[in-house]
Amino acid sequence: SVSEEEFHDLKHQQRLLVDFPKFAANFMDLLTCCLAKPTLLHESSSSHRPEGQAPLSYLAVLNTHDVAGHSTFSIVETNAFKRLTHLSLQFTPGDDAEVKLYLAARLRQTTHEKRRLQDDLMATTADLDATKASEAALQTQVDRAMQQHAEQLGSAKMAASEAMTAQKEAALQTLHDTERMYTTKLENLRLSSKEEIEQLQHKLAETESELQSLQKTKYQHETNIATLERHVAALEDTNRLNSVELQSLKSQNKALDQDLEIEETLKMYKANNSTMQQKLELSISEINKGNQIIQQIHQENQAFKAKMRMKSKILKQQELMVQEKEHQRDQLVHQVKALKNELLMRDDQLSLVQQKNDDLAHKLEESNKLLASNQQGNQRSPAVLAQAVRVFHSVYLPATYQYIYDKPPTVLGTFE
Repeated sequence: SVSEEEFHDLKHQQRLLVDFPKFAANFMDLLTCCLAKPTLLHESSSSHRPEGQAPLSYLAVLNTHDVAGHSTFSIVETNAFKRLTHLSLQFTPGDDAEVKLYLAARLRQTTHEKRRLQDDLMATTADLDATKASEAALQTQVDRAMQQHAEQLGSAKMAASEAMTAQKEAALQTLHDTERMYTTKLENLRLSSKEEIEQLQHKLAETESELQSLQKTKYQHETNIATLERHVAALEDTNRLNSVELQSLKSQNKALDQDLEIEETLKMYKANNSTMQQKLELSISEINKGNQIIQQIHQENQAFKAKMRMKSKILKQQELMVQEKEHQRDQLVHQVKALKNELLMRDDQLSLVQQKNDDLAHKLEESNKLLASNQQGNQRSPAVLAQAVRVFHSVYLPATYQYIYDKPPTVLGTFE
C-alpha cells in the first residue's frame, strides 16, 4: 500500500500528474490497459489520444530481484520507438508480524467460507428431505384426486344420461300434447270463423237487399215530392188569379151597388166567390197535406240514413272480429312453430352436453397419461412433479358440468 506521504515522494520522483484521490482510479485504468489486446488498445487509444502516435501495448512487469535486491512492479508502454515506463512501484519485504497477520486473515476467510458451505449443505439437505416428503404427499393427493375424479365423473355421467333421457321424454310428451291441443283449437277456430263469416255474408246480403229496397222507396218518395211541389205551384197560381178576379169583382160590385142587375150579378159573383174560396181552402188543405207528406218523407229518409250508418258500423265491427280471429289463428300457428324450434334447440343442447362428457373423459385420459409420465420422471426433479401436479389441479380437476334447463353446475372434483 502507498500512504499519502509516500505518494508525494512518488509523485515528485516519477513526475506524476494526478493527485492522491485519483491515483487509485488511474492505476486501475493502467492495469486495464495491460489486460487489453494491442489492436483494441490501438483503436481505443486513438479516440483518447488524438495527438501523437498511438501506443501499441501496455505491459505490467514484475522484477523480483533488481540490482539492489528489491522487487519492483512497473507499467511499461511499448510503442514503435521505445519502451516508456509510466509507473514504477517498489515492494518492501514484509516482516514476521505482517506475514502472520496476512495468514491469519486468509485463515479467517477460509474458515468463514467453510462454515458458509456447511450451512448451505445442511440447508440443501433439509430442502431435499422436505421435497421428498412433499413429493410423497403430492403423490397421495394425486391418487386420492384421481379416485374422487373417477367416482364423480361416473356419477355425473349416470346423472346426466338419466336427466337427458327424462328431459327428452318430457319435452317430446309436452310437444305432442301442445301440438294436439293447438291443432284442436286451430280446427275449432277455423270452423267457428267459417260459420261466422257465412253468417256475416248472409247478413251483408240481406242488408244490401234492404238498402236497394230503401233506395227504391226513396226514389219513389222523391218523385211524389216533385209531383206534389208542381201541384202546389199550380194551386198557388190559381189562388193568385182568383184573388185578382175577386178584387175586380169587388170593384165592379161597388160600381153597380144601386143597380138591381148589378145586385144579381153581385150575387152571382158572390156565389162564384164562395165557390172559389172553397176551392182555395181545399187547395190550402191539399198543400198542407203535401207539406206533411214531405216532412214525413224527410223523417223517413233521416231514419233510413241512421239505420244505414248503424248497419255500416255493425259490418265494420264484424270485419274487425274476422280479422282478429284470423290473427289469433296465425298466432297459434306461430306458437306451434316456436315449440318445434324449442324442441330442436333442446336436442342441440343435449348433444352439446354429450360432447362435454366426451371431452371430460378425454381430459381424464390425458391426466392419467400425464401422471404416469410424472411418476416415471419423479426421481429427476421434485420441481417437475410439483409443476405437473399444479397443471393437473388447474386444468383438469376444476372442470364443471352444467345440465340444461337452468340447472346449477356440478363440480366434478377439487383438491381438499
